[in-house]
Amino acid sequence: MRIARKISLLFVGGMFFTLAALPALAQEKEFQQVRINRNPLRDLGLIVRDKLAKKEIDLEAPFSVESRITSGSIKYIKIEGDPRSTQLVKKSIEALSDSGFLEYFAKLGGKDVNLAIEQNSDFIIGKVEFEVETPARAMNIKNIFVMFITSKLHKKMASAKPADKDDLEILKTAAIEATGKKVSIRFAVPAATARELIRKILNDDSHFPDPAEK
Repeated sequence: MRIARKISLLFVGGMFFTLAALPALAQEKEFQQVRINRNPLRDLGLIVRDKLAKKEIDLEAPFSVESRITSGSIKYIKIEGDPRSTQLVKKSIEALSDSGFLEYFAKLGGKDVNLAIEQNSDFIIGKVEFEVETPARAMNIKNIFVMFITSKLHKKMASAKPADKDDLEILKTAAIEATGKKVSIRFAVPAATARELIRKILNDDSHFPDPAEK
């Protein structure tokens, strides 16, 4: 999951932790048909690193992108801000879709998944919203997400590993809500913290394994 974590830090806030929690929200058999292809995420990471090295993108440029994904089809509802940044954000959403990670939401009963990603002078914000069949189901999913993230927070707070300390900066910004049939997961990472983590990750070759690596 290295690449999923890296992509989440770049453009999707705490998406890695959202995705990591999904298998806990349904019986194992519901997820057996989900096949994950990490290559689109790895390829995206390499593109980002190359563009940063060439100074073709600005990590501090503001942007706002909102999308709706239905059965693998992506519709962009809002695209604002620096054109190079928004293009890269679109590529990151498409990479997540191509990788198969978003299929987990369908297994939870979420027909449509809304992804909103924004950077302003203060925060990088990632929000995932999806609707399930009943308000009771939405509340159950919320409660399990809260338990999952709380557990991760305690473990990472007790850890001395630098990577866990970095993850903690994202986890502690989590906000999970259930409103009617809708579940939303939001992460708002301070922009300065996020950019520091991004540079640290992009300078670490261990986040870019060979495609053949399992």
